[in-house]
Amino acid sequence: MSIRIYGKNRISIVWVLVAALFFVMLWINPVYADAEVNVPIRVSMTGNSLPTELFTVQLRENDTGATKNGEVELSAEKKSEDVIINLGNLTEGVYSYEIKLIAGSNPDITYSDKVYRYYVIVKSDGSVEQKAVNKADENDKPERIEFINNYRKSSSDEVIGDPPVRIKKDISGKKPPEADKFIFVMVPEDPSYPLPDVATQGSGVARDGYVEVYLNGIGEVEIGNITFREEGVYRYFVHEKDTAIDGYNYDEARFTVVYNVSRDQDGALSCARTILRDEKEVVTDCNFDNIYDPNPVTRTIRRGVKTGDPSIMWPLTALCVACMVIIALILDRRNREEAERGRK
Repeated sequence: MSIRIYGKNRISIVWVLVAALFFVMLWINPVYADAEVNVPIRVSMTGNSLPTELFTVQLRENDTGATKNGEVELSAEKKSEDVIINLGNLTEGVYSYEIKLIAGSNPDITYSDKVYRYYVIVKSDGSVEQKAVNKADENDKPERIEFINNYRKSSSDEVIGDPPVRIKKDISGKKPPEADKFIFVMVPEDPSYPLPDVATQGSGVARDGYVEVYLNGIGEVEIGNITFREEGVYRYFVHEKDTAIDGYNYDEARFTVVYNVSRDQDGALSCARTILRDEKEVVTDCNFDNIYDPNPVTRTIRRGVKTGDPSIMWPLTALCVACMVIIALILDRRNREEAERGRK
């Protein structure tokens, strides 16, 4: 028995066959959604007096070993910036990468050594999920990868003890006929401590383990800057040198200058300075006041014999005792002679 299909029924069957073929092809070769994926990575640099530095971030696909790099230039004006690495259009699936910062050659920069595993999940609806895991710490799962680099100029890591110590000189009493030369000494507590740069100041000279600065008459002078290259507490002692110029009574004040050198949060050296007068009073400068009198009042002291002085009394006492003994012996002898005559 044969079935004949005519007219409109033939056309309907053709459309049914086409639709069936389309769904079969779709089942055999499904059409996946795809998505364009970008990976944002923050790169930062900390420290003081930052240089201009180019940083490179590398992303490597674990399955194929293919790599993509992203670069960013940082400086004192721009301390952090995002690097965007484009992965292109990804179809539905799970993709695995490794992301790290490539260390540069600047010896004054400590480059971040963190390495991250990075996962991209593209879903059938075209949505994307991205995850990062620190390889050294599985609990570190940041929302965004960040590489923090630290700059410290280790080749000349130093700080100046600023401002330099200032010495102020005054003269009380009568006015000197000329501006005499006065000498002030700064001695470190430890001979290994750095000394002030008096040569640059042009006000003195460095001796063996201490410095001297000079001042003619009244006025003020700076001792000079001290450059520190290590952390610690540094103590220096300042006093005026008694040069025995006629007519002057020299100030005997003693000053202690304390420099506290430490590192700030960026790792740079910083310095705080304190000046103490006689180890107790905090002052801002080292002030000295000499008294001048060309004709001081002199008093002549006449010294006599001290009657109560034991060195004088002992000989006198011995002499008195000897005299008394002699007198006693003479009287005793006289008494015996008189007694002998009475018996006769």
